[in-house]
Amino acid sequence: MYCTVHGVPTKAVADSSPLYIRDRYSGMSSTVEDNERHEYEWKRCLESCLKEIRNANNIFNDISSSSVCNEVIKSVQGSDYITGVIEIYRVVCRITVGMKSASCGTAELHQLLKEIDLVWNNLSAFLTSSPIMPEPGSLDFSTGALKPGISDAQLACGVCLLSVDSRSKAFDRQDDCNKLNYGGRQYHAPCANFWVNRVNSTLPALPLRELL
Repeated sequence: MYCTVHGVPTKAVADSSPLYIRDRYSGMSSTVEDNERHEYEWKRCLESCLKEIRNANNIFNDISSSSVCNEVIKSVQGSDYITGVIEIYRVVCRITVGMKSASCGTAELHQLLKEIDLVWNNLSAFLTSSPIMPEPGSLDFSTGALKPGISDAQLACGVCLLSVDSRSKAFDRQDDCNKLNYGGRQYHAPCANFWVNRVNSTLPALPLRELL
């Protein structure tokens, strides 16, 4: 159970802190066909991202006073919470680039992305005057896209399919390269942390799709 400050939880889950992975992680169930696997897994992840970002937006919408809102954002607990929500949105940004790079995405996935961006834009309005507001470059992961079928496919994060060695365009963010290895695959630490805490206890190991 999380402590709260003016209704704001003190903890978020998409950070880059060490992740405990249990040995039973073995990848995705074979009940989903390979050609549907990416859409299936990304839908699960984006739905969970939307839920968390929407919860944060609702919390700040319920604060009637702008001074109280600023107080919450400046507090240690509030700042930690918002930082975690920002990391969740950065997971969304990574998946968005991965989808485009793989030429993959259903109408349902694109609708989820639209809903997430709408809620994120509303939440961002509370952060515009705060130094915690992320720079646009820290949300741009376009340099991490990997082409399907390349020889270094093992560099692809098992969640978002972007290179685990790439950073956002905000090159001052050293933690952009935090990663972990499991079962012969690599993962961005925030992607893996969010997945096992909010999506499923089993990490996926999405392959780079073949060129269609």
